Amino acid sequence: MIIVKISLNDKRVFIILGFLGLAVIYYNFFYLNQQKDIKEYIKNIEYYEENSKGSDGAALRVAGIDTELKIFNEKMKILRSMFPPEITQENVLILIKKFSEESGFIINNIAFSEVKAVSGDTATSASSNTASSTVAESNTDTKSKADDKSEASAGSETNTQSTGIITTQAASVVLNDKRFISALDSLGIAYGQTIEASSARVSIPDGKGFSLGISISGTSSNKQLKDFLNKMKNFKNTISINNVQINSNSEDELLVNMEIEFFGIADKKAALQEDFFDVKWTPLDPGGKNDIFKPYEGYMAPGDKSATTNVNDKNEAQNIEEQLEGYDFSMRVLSFGADMAPPTVSFVGKSVLSNESTMPIVYGDNRDNENVDIYLETKDGKFYCKFKTDHEAFPEMTYVNLAQFKPSGNEIKMLIDSSKRVSTNDNAGVTITVTNKTQKNMVIDVVNDDDNRPRVVINKSGNNSIINYK
Repeated sequence: MIIVKISLNDKRVFIILGFLGLAVIYYNFFYLNQQKDIKEYIKNIEYYEENSKGSDGAALRVAGIDTELKIFNEKMKILRSMFPPEITQENVLILIKKFSEESGFIINNIAFSEVKAVSGDTATSASSNTASSTVAESNTDTKSKADDKSEASAGSETNTQSTGIITTQAASVVLNDKRFISALDSLGIAYGQTIEASSARVSIPDGKGFSLGISISGTSSNKQLKDFLNKMKNFKNTISINNVQINSNSEDELLVNMEIEFFGIADKKAALQEDFFDVKWTPLDPGGKNDIFKPYEGYMAPGDKSATTNVNDKNEAQNIEEQLEGYDFSMRVLSFGADMAPPTVSFVGKSVLSNESTMPIVYGDNRDNENVDIYLETKDGKFYCKFKTDHEAFPEMTYVNLAQFKPSGNEIKMLIDSSKRVSTNDNAGVTITVTNKTQKNMVIDVVNDDDNRPRVVINKSGNNSIINYK
């Protein structure tokens, strides 16, 4: 038997070789596999982080859907107030009766035409402003009645060619999202539903424009005719007055013939949901009167000092309305509400000159402060403006261009109608930045704000912006 003696150095070499062998085995069979797994995990983490960023943006968009729906709902209300989803002969008859009674214009005959679709190339105007204002400015002297006739006719002709009703072709898209369809349902949009059509417009499909025309003839004084036309001009729904003919019957009486056309956009569900045709009216006691178009006994024209209490009440309401019309801009500030509650901020440019493609109104909706900016300047003696919230801008979203407006007085006036806080958690408000680069003072009247926790904060540049809290 041979005994091999291993020295201490040999032992050390064997131990080192053993460790190296274990290291090689660990590296080849464990470490490389772990490295591969780690790289895979790193790739997955990067992928998920990238997706997470997109998801965060989607989450913000989803969180803002309710606000977008609320703003869209307000715009739909305005659109439907201008173009009702349904117009019935009964409502038109009540409206004409109301204006006839209030102005003293006696209607002898009224005839309805059939409801018809309105195409995009129709030259008929959607406004009665030109015809009405032309006649309203006519001379009250009896000698100028023939001039009134020509002015009214010319105004009507100009009016019918000034503005066309514009329709656009949209691509057909099938909606399957139940939440979105439910939102459309709450907005009164009959998407994918079969609803019994009204007899007033059975042939007009939803989303299409339509009109209902009437022809009226009557008698009045010059002032009564102007009162009647002014009421038609200020009517909330969209109309046009055409083919106005005025003849002199006697020294104090006019024979008047005219055609009035009422415009709407058909939507059967909205028509069932709410009455958008502006016919709010409480008739006076008829007192045995037989003809619904003749004034009640004791009728006094608006402005007559001997008018009855009812007429005085109407005049007082009209005076309040006229005071509100003295403002060039107006804003409403409310608490934040759920579902289809109104947006917290509605901002209207009341004196902005009419534009066929855009409406001078922007909305904002925020649980906290909504930032609002209004900019005014003068160029070549004309006044221009732009304004925006955190959500929308006028006249366009880039907030670069300006829109012309015409101040109603010696000052530029703005009314901000705020509201009281409804709870300790009610933090909704508005921070307004005013930049007035015109030669006129801008007077901002803030009414109904909360005394303890005001909703309205105004930052102004320069000394030509005056703030009044009332």
